[in-house]
Amino acid sequence: WRQLGYAAHGGDPALRAALAGHLSSVRGLAVDPAQILVTSGTQAALDLCARLLADHGDTVWVENPGYLAARVAFGLAGLRVHDVAVDAEGLAPGADDWQHRRPRLIMVTPSHQYPTGRVMSLPRRLALIERARAAGAWIVEDDYDSEFRRAGPAPPALFGLHADAPVVYAGTFSKTLYPGLRLGYLVLPRTVADDFIHAAARATRAGQGIEQRALADFIARGHYTTHIRRMRARYNARQAALRAALQQAFGPGLVLSGGEAGLHLVMWLPDALPDIAVAERAAQLGLGVRALSAYARPPVRCNGLVLGYGNLDEGAVEGAVARLKRAVAG
Repeated sequence: WRQLGYAAHGGDPALRAALAGHLSSVRGLAVDPAQILVTSGTQAALDLCARLLADHGDTVWVENPGYLAARVAFGLAGLRVHDVAVDAEGLAPGADDWQHRRPRLIMVTPSHQYPTGRVMSLPRRLALIERARAAGAWIVEDDYDSEFRRAGPAPPALFGLHADAPVVYAGTFSKTLYPGLRLGYLVLPRTVADDFIHAAARATRAGQGIEQRALADFIARGHYTTHIRRMRARYNARQAALRAALQQAFGPGLVLSGGEAGLHLVMWLPDALPDIAVAERAAQLGLGVRALSAYARPPVRCNGLVLGYGNLDEGAVEGAVARLKRAVAG
């Protein structure tokens, strides 16, 4: 019956220890369990970062195009949201951004930028850390999709590149396990770990004790790593099937990106084919594709389709792509 009570402040000790071991093994992060705070997911983690690392009216940078829910979370916390363009190497702030939109927080998805799928280069990661440190800013690193690399290890996390990097690392189990689990975590520098844990304890009584202990056991026994390995192979096969069908249907003019990791591809469209109209036609044909432009804010313009394949039946790929071709043709 004791397991039916509230979870410990900061999260179940066994889960925090299991996460520390897992992150050391797969991401090379040397962290103490005391630096880990178990959360109810990414949105809760962003809210904590906004309240504890910034003041009302401070500026937060978000990627453009980018994760729309991050804008909402930071806006509700009273921060000024500034959109920074993304290029082939990731977040690409210019001199004007640093001079006139000086950030207190910088939100990035460097392992697999959402929605473009681009991976932040190592030089860009190092430069961002140095500029953030000089500006007195914190980087919130959402390690989105690092688990599902198509080949080879994931790029090094910003959190582990420098011992004193001003980085808070966020992870979640919503894609590796299931979204209804509502468990995520923050990895925090020692200088702010206690503040976060105490603030989280004051804001809400920690729950999901049974789920946390079950997850701790699942990770500690190696089942989570095995699960990720199996799912990675499955998703790689689905991506390969989707790529082949798209190439067959659209020929040499096809432009894809985002395939290095994650569970989606971006299919870029010519300007003459507005992605919102194509996505609407695709929906009428029973396809769940998203317009890339819906994630962008002016002056950034992008035109393409976000094609998820995580739940794609390989046997149905050719039929789905045939319907997509009809939607593109209009």
